[in-house]
Amino acid sequence: MHPIFFYPSKRNKKRSALWTVFLTVLLASCGGSKTPAPPQTIRSGATVRPDYFGMHLQCVVSPCENDVVYPYPSTLGFTTIRLWDTISWSTLEPTAEHFDWRGVDALINQATANGVTSFVFTLGSVPAWASSNPTGDCGNTPAGQCYPPSLPAMDGFLTTLVQRECGLVTYYEAWNEADMGDFWRGTNTQLLAVVQHLEAIVKNPANCGCSGGVCSPGGGLNPNRVLTPSVNSICTDSGRQWLTDWFRLTDRSGVYGDVVSFHGYECQPESIYQPITWLRSLADAHGLTDAEIWDTEARQRGDSLGGTGSQLAHALLCHAGRQRRLAFLLVRVR
Repeated sequence: MHPIFFYPSKRNKKRSALWTVFLTVLLASCGGSKTPAPPQTIRSGATVRPDYFGMHLQCVVSPCENDVVYPYPSTLGFTTIRLWDTISWSTLEPTAEHFDWRGVDALINQATANGVTSFVFTLGSVPAWASSNPTGDCGNTPAGQCYPPSLPAMDGFLTTLVQRECGLVTYYEAWNEADMGDFWRGTNTQLLAVVQHLEAIVKNPANCGCSGGVCSPGGGLNPNRVLTPSVNSICTDSGRQWLTDWFRLTDRSGVYGDVVSFHGYECQPESIYQPITWLRSLADAHGLTDAEIWDTEARQRGDSLGGTGSQLAHALLCHAGRQRRLAFLLVRVR
């Protein structure tokens, strides 16, 4: 079964008050088929479990540029939150070994009180003190944040984060939109080193283990999963080429990932199943047959939904759109 999504054709994430509903796109049922099947619409009255839904929040804990902080969207029923755009390395450790946990604690406390059970931390937004080029231009993001980090500094940060948030932050996305100069201006080889370090720290039971429903450093089996670096769009030639090059590089390194991450900007909702099927085939060809596929970011701008799509997608977009006029929706299908 393939989902149909709503996506925008333009984006202005940094200057808008956003809510992003993000649903894990698990296409294991596609089995890596080389021939795209026609999309199927979710039947009327069908029930989709809450763990298929997640949210990417902005302007909820920390204000947007207009100094507005929006209330937590407690009525949408999602169970996972992606922390990017609200919580990042540069906000958690603005100066070396000096941490500010207030924002992440506030968000996790609100979310867990409303049924959220897991969180996704996305690496990126390198603080200036840890950047290899602290004054380097990063386009629309602050100077220095898009350049390769000091690996010892990153290791220290990640170890502290993984140990502190053991059992809560269970997904770690290796980088945000690594094909975009706003977020990454290193080489793929440099990014591979980052991912190798991240995976070693995140998956180490000494940093996080769980037994009998209790999680702590050294506490048992490691629950964490690693997402591959995301691209801005799998519907553009440049995004697909970046992913193709990335998987060729990881083939030689032994670093893969538990989840293949992408973003669906520039995609059309009626044909999104085609690039997703392409990505499923690419992942399978590189040994990731058991990896899930997630779209961790997308959006629909304005009150006008446009196009067609599943009744589930339409209903949720209307619901969120009435509240804040901006909503983002993805669907996971087993």
